[in-house]
This record gives sequence, C-alpha cells and structure tokens, in this order.
Amino acid sequence: MSNYNPTYTTYLMNRYGVAWYKFDETVATSVVDSKGTSVATVNGTTVIPGITGKARSFNGTSDFIKFNGNPVIPAGAKSIRLRMRFPTTLPSSNAYPFMTVESYASQHGLGCGVELSTGRLFFNAGQAQNALRFQVFTPNNICDGQWHDYLFTWDGTKNTNAVKLYVDDMKTPVAQATSLSEETTPYFTGGLTIGRAVSASFYAKFDLDSFEIYNSVIDPITNKFVVSSEDTTYSFYKKVGMPLIPVMDRFDNEIGSAIGSASYSTGYTWKAFDNDGTTYYGTNFIPDSSKPVYIGYKFNEPVCVKRYSFLAGLRTFKFMASNNGTSWDILDTKTSLISNTSTIQTFDVQNEKKYSYYKLEATLVTSGNAWITIYFVQFYGLMPPILLEIPSNEINYIQKGMDKGFQMDINEELNIREYNKHDSIQFESGKLFKQKIDTSQLPIKSVSIT
Repeated sequence: MSNYNPTYTTYLMNRYGVAWYKFDETVATSVVDSKGTSVATVNGTTVIPGITGKARSFNGTSDFIKFNGNPVIPAGAKSIRLRMRFPTTLPSSNAYPFMTVESYASQHGLGCGVELSTGRLFFNAGQAQNALRFQVFTPNNICDGQWHDYLFTWDGTKNTNAVKLYVDDMKTPVAQATSLSEETTPYFTGGLTIGRAVSASFYAKFDLDSFEIYNSVIDPITNKFVVSSEDTTYSFYKKVGMPLIPVMDRFDNEIGSAIGSASYSTGYTWKAFDNDGTTYYGTNFIPDSSKPVYIGYKFNEPVCVKRYSFLAGLRTFKFMASNNGTSWDILDTKTSLISNTSTIQTFDVQNEKKYSYYKLEATLVTSGNAWITIYFVQFYGLMPPILLEIPSNEINYIQKGMDKGFQMDINEELNIREYNKHDSIQFESGKLFKQKIDTSQLPIKSVSIT
C-alpha cells in the first residue's frame, strides 16, 4: 500500500471532489457520500474492518450497491481512486468492481473489471460506437489477498498517454493509454453500480475500503513547499479572484475585445460583459455538438486565467483557450451541470499558461432544446502576491504551502502580509527538507519550485 494521507485527500476533495465514499457506516444498508451529492441503494454486502475504519465486502454472487438516476462519475476529465482487496481465487468470469454503463457498444461510460484469464485489473470506457474509447490493464495479477491503492486518471483529451493507471506507487503509472475520442456525453439512466456490471451479472468478489471521485486529474503526491526564515515559516500565496475583463459598453476596450458565435439583434456579444445582469448575449439557434454556442474574449496581451464564472442556464459546455483563435486547448469540461439564470456559477481551472483567447462553448442548455441566453461572464486571474506567515503543521503545509511549479518575481511588490493562525499540529507524514541560502553571496531575484 502507498502512504495514504487523509488530510491531503480532504484538501483534494475540497478542490476537485465529486464524491467520497469511506464505507465507515456500521449499518450495512446505508452508504453515505461525504460530499453529500449522491444516494445509493445497498443490496447485501458485509461491514468489515478496513485499512482505516471500516470497509465493505462483496460476496461475488449477489452483493452490489446501486446509485439510481445519477451519473456520479463525471464525463471528460476525471480521477478515480479506490482501495481494494481481491481474493487469491480468480473469478469464474470477468468481474466488475464498478460500472456506469449497461452496454459498451451503445453507451458512454466507465467500467473497472478483473480479467478472467489473467487476474489483471482494467479500466475502460465505452464511446457508443461499438468500440471502447480506451482500456488500460495492470501488468500483473492483482488477486493476491492484499490491500492495494488504485488511481485512474484521464484529462478528457485525445492527447498521447493521457489515460493513466497507478497501483500503490503514485509517482509512476503502471499503464498508460491514448483515448480514441473525447467524452462529452455521460450515461444518466444506469447511474453507477459497485460490485457488478450494471446488468445482473459479472459480480465481483472483493473488499472496498474507499471510493474517491474527482472532476479533474489529481496529483496524489503532496508536492507542497514553504520557506523558513530563522524560526518563522512563510508561504508566498497568490489568491485567485482578480477580474480580468473591465465592464464593457461596446465590442472592444483598452485590453481586448469580446468574441462569440452568431447572435440575434438584441444579444450582442459584449452584453455578457456589461455587468448589468438583465441584458444578455443570446443566439437564434438551438446549440448541439455540431453547432455549439460560444462566448469569450480576446486579450491584446496573453493572460493566465485561473477561474471563470457565468450566469446562464447551461448543462454541457467547455472552457477553452487558444493563442491563435484556431487551435484550442480544453481547460475544463462540464456535462451534467444544472445551472440557472438566477445563480452565478463559478469554476476554478488548473491552468498555468498564458493565452490570448478564452471562450465558454456550450452544446446543451438546462431546459433542453432551447436557445442560449448568457447574462454574465467573467474570467479571473491571480491577485497580487501575499506573504503568508504560517505555523509549521501538516494542515497549513497542505492548505497554504506553495505548489510545485510556483514562480514569483522577488522584485514584485508584496502589498499584503497575513498571519494564518491555526492550532499546532504535528506533521503526520511526509518529509521536511531545509536548505539555508546566504543571500549576501547569492542574490535572489526570482523563485521557481520544480
């Protein structure tokens, strides 16, 4: 087993989590999602001691847990982490610890199974074209009676080796694959089934200690850094929250111009950026995958967008970026969102690059076959840096430490200084490295953590 850190898992869940099933219930008839987003019907299973707390044991013949009417696992970018144990006896047929589709040949969705002939664990996805979108296998038989930590990740793209599978060692994937297509449509009717295939067959005999679901590719390794000066610990902290687009009253302004697909007479593109809340950008056609609706902004100088927000009834959309307006990178994908025109939706993106073009591209609205009306859009960057003084404990290290890849110009003005007060807690895991730097001999002009 890998060094599993529940404090870091909580941090990741707060940022990217969709659902987290710990299976610590004492009553076998209930399963609680710690995120509060889904409800399950339990059929059988036995409560047993787990790695930490309790776990669920599936008998391989009739036990399963069913999440009705909710896809639970998002389409597109995702991470699935499970701590499972399989008996040494191989199944009599391919067994499925979980599945979200009834038929790979006709539906979109994800599945995890154990191959009969080899005992290898696999993850695959259907693409509703009588073929699999991808499939990755562990290199060895996992039916050894031992607990293992499995992590599956996919960024939702067709990039080479974007699909990855880890076992215990979370630094190096044991298998990689390239998806044949993107996943834009979740499968709603079947939901998620744990312990068997969605249909009443292919039961799996195994024990399950936890099931984590994320809507992004997570980094399972705690790559955080702090700076120590004498007896004080600091972190350079950059908050997300600086609006990048000034209020608009025409198609362009001093930093760039609004962009969008065709609009009808009252739905000028810039009206999504006028901060009015009653005027809007709209279209005179119903969007679909072949004719999406988009709204965005072209910056005169490239910027790094870390967050976006909108006020519109959207269900399926992508947030995209480009430096030429032709070739686009997908920064975020949502496929089962229920939004409305009374609540602003806000999403963070994992983006470190500067782009000139950003757009929100929608293919389905919440109300079904209807035109799109967008009342408000805004993109956000990083606020001026903050020098944060923090006590040396694990929670502050994880929550306030600098991420791997952090860069800051030392000459940049630090106009805010904060003290983060927290009860002292000893580090529970990980290692602390110190390196003293004599700035009189080696002047520092920039900091880069790699």
